[in-house]
Amino acid sequence: MTAAEGLFLGFVHLGAFEVDGEGRVWRRVWYATGRRTPVPVNPPARAERVNSAGYLEISFQWSEQLYNVMAHRGVYMVSRRFPLPDDLEVNHCNGKKQDNRPANLEAVTASENMRHSIDMLGNRHGARGDRHRQAKLSWEAVLEIRRAVKERTATQTELCRRFGVSPATMSQAVNGKTWRHVEESL
Repeated sequence: MTAAEGLFLGFVHLGAFEVDGEGRVWRRVWYATGRRTPVPVNPPARAERVNSAGYLEISFQWSEQLYNVMAHRGVYMVSRRFPLPDDLEVNHCNGKKQDNRPANLEAVTASENMRHSIDMLGNRHGARGDRHRQAKLSWEAVLEIRRAVKERTATQTELCRRFGVSPATMSQAVNGKTWRHVEESL
């Protein structure tokens, strides 16, 4: 649990924030800059905003410092009444980043979260080789390229033109900086 998350839980306990059954976070009190006394927010306002990664985030200020808390982490801890251990992340079971209903949130390890993203949701950000969404070459093409370079039947420049990739991409594939998992069976 981060320091910001600890402060957030303290503010929930004091009634400054409220988490409803749908996982929405409401701001009930605002602590203005330089003021020690809270200013009531009437009616309560949604406290979350969408960050650049598409997740809901809660921002608040305390002692002239700005804090940010991922809403799904805050909702998980409030709904479970238990701080989240440092080695766990919060996974959205249905894969929707803004669906923070307590029933949709589960604590998992980083590898479990990645596995869920790949297996259940089809995200390829952890995929290797030609399964990766930005792959320029195929497994077979890398084998062919490495054989051609090893046997000196083609230069890297010629192979760049043939496979339509940049010299940097070609060099990385030839030298094993990318496509390390491809074993050449000559």
